[in-house]
Amino acid sequence: MFEECPRAYKFKYIDKIRVKKRQNVYGFLGSIVHETLEEFHKDLKKGKKYSLEGLIELYSKLWNEKWKESIKVSHPDHNPDHFKKVGGQCIKNYYEKLSPFNKDETVKTELRVHPTIKKDGKEYNFQGLIDRLAIDKKGQYIIHDYKTGKNLPSRTDLIKNRQLPLYQIGVQQKYTFSENIVLAWHYLRFGEIIKIEFDKENLDSIRRDIIDLIQIIEEAKEENNFPAMREKGANCGWCDYQKICQEWKPHSGNEGFKPNQSQQKLEYFL
Repeated sequence: MFEECPRAYKFKYIDKIRVKKRQNVYGFLGSIVHETLEEFHKDLKKGKKYSLEGLIELYSKLWNEKWKESIKVSHPDHNPDHFKKVGGQCIKNYYEKLSPFNKDETVKTELRVHPTIKKDGKEYNFQGLIDRLAIDKKGQYIIHDYKTGKNLPSRTDLIKNRQLPLYQIGVQQKYTFSENIVLAWHYLRFGEIIKIEFDKENLDSIRRDIIDLIQIIEEAKEENNFPAMREKGANCGWCDYQKICQEWKPHSGNEGFKPNQSQQKLEYFL
């Protein structure tokens, strides 16, 4: 988050400003697809098998139960039904790509890990949530991560990604016999799976990269330097901190946010 927008990072993690979350249709779509696949693999582990039609029906049921009219749909050409169909296609792509689901066995879905990185006597603790951890017939662990976005990155882009390698560090610390791990990114809109194995050298590079970023954040704290990144592609339109960010004011058509006591109670909590 810091690299996307230092200002938003400060609001969330340093100032610890609590705001009312603004749910949008993209986040909702992702959450329902994730929940569908989580339930699918839990049931599969218990011996219950779904047909494709049954899995789509489960997805549709979850969508209908949890959809709220307050969810923001900002795309000028698409309504909620369009996004529901996109999610359904994600489920279909996943099912057809991996059926009959006998190449690996689920260890756990929604597995929380707490990776630790040590440097110069200091210990840095993180946490992450793995969509699905599995083990194949050769005894190799696989970290599965579901993506519902509309962009398909290259392998080169993913090699620079810190999220799943950090999860790998957490799994290796939790399961000490899990040296060889495959990282599997599922780009569900495209029906594509990109698999990469990070060896010790790769992970050491990720550790150094993370430590460097931590040092940059510590310097920003000392200098109180947390600029907003609006001009560099920050996704301000979806930001939860619009009403307290001065960078949003010139673009919002109002005079900015000056909280009084009643507004604080309604909008955010310190």
